[in-house]
Amino acid sequence: MADPVFGRLQSVKDADSFIAFLEALRHDLPDPGQEARTDGLSAYLTGVSGWMNTSIPDILDAATAGARDNHVGTDAQTDTEAWRAAAEIIYLGKIYE
Repeated sequence: MADPVFGRLQSVKDADSFIAFLEALRHDLPDPGQEARTDGLSAYLTGVSGWMNTSIPDILDAATAGARDNHVGTDAQTDTEAWRAAAEIIYLGKIYE
């Protein structure tokens, strides 16, 4: 099963699509106490809806660590690339451990 938020991430190109990505990410965030997925998807998607981090501090820590470790946005040369890099950094808050 594909991650619908990742699909939104791939379409980020400007402020409006970035905001749509943020809305999709928020709707994807599990409610407190929701159980982890058990649908057999790969290990990196084992949290609820693929969320490895669910508190704001953990999301921000993972986003910054993932951005640094993966050099996200360091080569963005256009506005579209910059918006996409910003979305990728925030998405890393969901999946990066």
